[in-house]
Amino acid sequence: MYSELTEAATSYHAKQLPAVRKASFKVLQAIIGSAAGEEQFYDFTQSQEDALWDVREAFVSLREARDTNDELEHERLAFELIGMLDQAIANHKESFPLLQKSETLRGGEKFHDRRATLFRWNIGTRRLLNDLFTLIEEVPNKQGDIKTTFQKLTYLLCKLEYVRLQIFPPTSTWDFQVENSPEGIRELKRWPDKFFSEERAEINFMASLWSAAENFDPVQCQDLAEGRIKTNRV
Repeated sequence: MYSELTEAATSYHAKQLPAVRKASFKVLQAIIGSAAGEEQFYDFTQSQEDALWDVREAFVSLREARDTNDELEHERLAFELIGMLDQAIANHKESFPLLQKSETLRGGEKFHDRRATLFRWNIGTRRLLNDLFTLIEEVPNKQGDIKTTFQKLTYLLCKLEYVRLQIFPPTSTWDFQVENSPEGIRELKRWPDKFFSEERAEINFMASLWSAAENFDPVQCQDLAEGRIKTNRV
């Protein structure tokens, strides 16, 4: 699969694609390699965001190419990019069972550094996919290849979420507010500071929403929902 994708990328390069297209293939080849080698890739710097924009730009072009003579070419490019993302996520998904086996051989001890590397990779790729998903979602009357692209991105997001849920919560006994318990405090100290901040915020939101629903407080439910929408728009 990877060799086929590499050949496809080489073929596109041979056609002297614009620099931004070549850059998108280069970025995704690096993402594939980092997943296969269980290496850290995302540093969330501006320079990396600029590089990742090359991938996003290909999907912007796909959206803007609707009803034009360039549509088929942009759709083919999008399929190639999605194929590379699929391979990267497959590598990522395969790496976690290997990590678990290594931990089992060490008596069940968790390798927090390696898990943190996988988690960062997962979060970074999920953010990229969410951006692409949003770009395709904005296309009206999705049909044919556009619809297939949309469905494929949804499938890839589900695969990423499957791996993420194996890393968080960090213990099998994790529950609402457990991060404030002695067990939770000890466990979180083993991870980088504020490493699971987004996941903990999600749990706290769900706990607050559950409490408001139990108290039959529609005003609080609405305030919580509006607050979440506002936060996500920042």
